[in-house]
Amino acid sequence: MTMVDSKDSQNMTDSKNIFNFPPHQIERNKFKDCSTIHHLTPQTVRDLLRHTVTTLLAHIGFESSSDIAIETITDIADHFLRRMTLLLKVAAEQKDHGFPDTVERVLVETGVGGVTALHDYYQEYILNFEENMKRKVEEMMERQRQLELNTCSTKYSIV
Repeated sequence: MTMVDSKDSQNMTDSKNIFNFPPHQIERNKFKDCSTIHHLTPQTVRDLLRHTVTTLLAHIGFESSSDIAIETITDIADHFLRRMTLLLKVAAEQKDHGFPDTVERVLVETGVGGVTALHDYYQEYILNFEENMKRKVEEMMERQRQLELNTCSTKYSIV
């Protein structure tokens, strides 16, 4: 990790600043005491994308996915993200593209369907899934509580 501020600037805090935030600087063009900015290697980016895909698969119920499936979905995600960023670059460079926003254009061109389609998907699938999971967890907790109560009551009735 590179150091953003030197230790001397940390000691110069305002007495009213109880959280020790650094003082406000109007113009700052570069980091102090920083000689280079390190970029991620392609392999590191690939590993991060693979980790993200693995985490997402685990969250949706595929905790024991095969390596081939994970690599395939990672390739698909890599292709999709590259296509999205390339289309964003092209759309940003074009002046008159017929869309109110470049992101809207790219979402339509990639088949996502635009911002409204994303909103509808979020409302219908994500929020409904969360609501159903909460309901299932509450039902299971209630069943567990009933089982514990029944177990306790049978222990005391035997004695």
